[in-house]
Formats: sequence, C-alpha cells, structure tokens
Amino acid sequence: MDNLDLAMRLINPPDGNWQPLLDHLAEDVVFKVTIPEGTPISGEFRGKRAVTEHFERLPELLEFEQENPMDFLGSGDRVVVLGRESFVIKRNGVTVTGSEYADVLDFRDGMITRFLVIQDLTAVVDAYRAGY
Repeated sequence: MDNLDLAMRLINPPDGNWQPLLDHLAEDVVFKVTIPEGTPISGEFRGKRAVTEHFERLPELLEFEQENPMDFLGSGDRVVVLGRESFVIKRNGVTVTGSEYADVLDFRDGMITRFLVIQDLTAVVDAYRAGY
C-alpha cells in the first residue's frame, strides 16, 4: 500500500476509530496545529506519546463533525489532505461550520513522521482568550 492509499484509510476511517492513525505514528513524530498560543491545542507536540495524549484530550475540548475529506494529493513520502469539518467548542458552546483545512503528512517506512494541520481556528483562540 502506498502512502496516498494509507493516508486515505487513516484520515477518513469509516467507523470513526482513530486508533489506526495513532498506530501509524512514528516514535519521533512531530504534530503541529497552526493556532496561536493560549489554548490547550496550541503548540507543537513531539513524540508518539505526546501526540497520542493530544488526540485523547481533543474530545474534552472539541466535538467534531467530520465531513469527508475533499482531496488527497501527493506521491512518495508526502500526502496533503484537503477537507472540511464542523466542530463545537465545548468551553463556550460555539459551533463552527464548514471549516476548511489542509493536513500535511510526511511518511517514513509507512509511519507518519510529521503531521501539520493548517486551519483557521480563530474561534477556538477567542473562546480561551475570553475566559469562558
């Protein structure tokens, strides 16, 4: 299975189970979301344990309604996923709909070594800066 096919299987699991994605994180993986400091999801997470803990914490903070990814692009060791999702910010109950994102995944030997999420998460920052 090439990395493009693997990304399709991991990013859009039919049963909503993210464990296969977590199982494909390299021990030295780096995960980053493009969001300013000041929220629990801000920053860069290094290592499989830190990234797994980050993913485990997300349901406490956000309730996602994943819409199907729009496109998977790439070849070789890099895959870009373009998609759209809606989410509820649990801190203040605000719903963000149709938020477009790009995920950049770098692979080495079938394992994800870098996972970059590019998305406008202004509403999340606003919720935490307002101190709800």
